[in-house]
Amino acid sequence: MKMTRTVSLSKDTTQWRIYGWPVFLIVCGLYLIFTIIADWFVLTEVVYYRSLSEQLSADRIASYLSLREQYAWIGYLALPLMIAAKSAYTAFFLAAGAVIAEREDVRFKQCFKAAVLCEGVFVAGLGIRLLWAGVVGIETLEDYTSMQILSLMSLFKGVDIEPWLVSPLQTINVFEVLYCISLCWVMALQSNRSLGESARFVLPAYGMGLLLWLSIVMFLALQFNPA
Repeated sequence: MKMTRTVSLSKDTTQWRIYGWPVFLIVCGLYLIFTIIADWFVLTEVVYYRSLSEQLSADRIASYLSLREQYAWIGYLALPLMIAAKSAYTAFFLAAGAVIAEREDVRFKQCFKAAVLCEGVFVAGLGIRLLWAGVVGIETLEDYTSMQILSLMSLFKGVDIEPWLVSPLQTINVFEVLYCISLCWVMALQSNRSLGESARFVLPAYGMGLLLWLSIVMFLALQFNPA
C-alpha cells in the first residue's frame, strides 16, 4: 500500500494520494492467502465428512471434495473480480452522495480507491475469524458459518432466527463500523476536508447502499425460505 503526501505551497493544506493498483493487489493477495488457509487448514476433509455424512454417502462426499480441489483455482481467480465489484458498488453510492451534497471535488476514482483501501478492515476481520477458528476448533461447516464474532448474530447463539434476519444480524458488526469510520477518514484525507465534513456525505451514502443490498438479500431469503 503506497501513499504519498504532497504539501501545497500556496495554502497550508496537506493532501494524500492513494495509488490504487498496489492497494488493490495487496488486498487481493491477503484475501487469497486467508481463503487458502480457510479452505485447506480450517475447512478440512474431516470437517466436510462430519457435516455431510447424514445427507450424502462417503463416495459422494469424496467425489465432491475431489471436484472442490480440482476447481478451487476458479474461486481464487474470481476473488479480484468480487473485490472490484464490491468496491465499485460502494464507490457508486459514495460518488452519488457527493453529487447530492454538492461536493464537486470528489470523484468516482477517489471513492473507488477509498473503498479498496478500507477493504483492509474486512481482511483483518477474516484473519481474526481464522485465528479464532484455530483456537476454538471447527467440527462442522455450521460451526464455521455460525462463527460471527463481534456481530449482533453472536448475541443470538442457540436461538432460532428467521432466515431473512440472518444477513442483517451478521452484517451489523464491529468491522462494519470500523469500515465506515475508515471510509470517512480516507475520503477526508483525499479531499483535504475535515473528518466531520467527510462523514456528512459518506455515512448517508454508504448507509443507503448497504440498506439496498441487505434489502435484496432479505427479499431473496424470504423467497427461498418462505414462512
